[in-house]
Amino acid sequence: MRKNKLTMTRLAAVLAILLCTINWSDARDLLFEAIINGEIKKVKKALKLKASAQSRLHGSSPLHVAAYYGRLKIAELLLNEGADINDRDLGKVNPDWRPIHYAIINKKNKMAIYLMKKGAELNVKTKDGGTPLHFASSTELTDVIEELIKGGAELNPKTDSGLTPLDLAKTTKVKSVLILAGAKSGKDLK
Repeated sequence: MRKNKLTMTRLAAVLAILLCTINWSDARDLLFEAIINGEIKKVKKALKLKASAQSRLHGSSPLHVAAYYGRLKIAELLLNEGADINDRDLGKVNPDWRPIHYAIINKKNKMAIYLMKKGAELNVKTKDGGTPLHFASSTELTDVIEELIKGGAELNPKTDSGLTPLDLAKTTKVKSVLILAGAKSGKDLK
């Protein structure tokens, strides 16, 4: 019995040493890799290893990556761990993009609608003035456009270059949805 107690004490000491020597950036890397691969068990493991739902990789948060890949269950877990649904990307490639922008541009409709229902800002702008409605119009996501409109998204915001969501619409179907809701082109708003 005494030998087992000593062995358990040694194991606890070794475990404590290992925990103290974990490179937290490794836990962060594990978190981002697991999100990309859609491995929720590894995401949970990384979070237990003290990777943060607010960590960054090249300016993007874990929620940005989950939205980009359409990982709904992982997004839910990250939000429960304190991720900011309106967190802006701090990277140089897509500055000021929010998770909703990533979901829409990558045609992850279910993710975009999930983020809206969880409180994503509907009129939030990127560095060049693009809103979720601009993104949804340019990617022809009519179901997302309809949800944005139902949620109260502004119909006629302009990008820095003066374009409205209607200006970015490519198909008759998308244009019809926007026009019926009251959208106008940038030229009509001058």
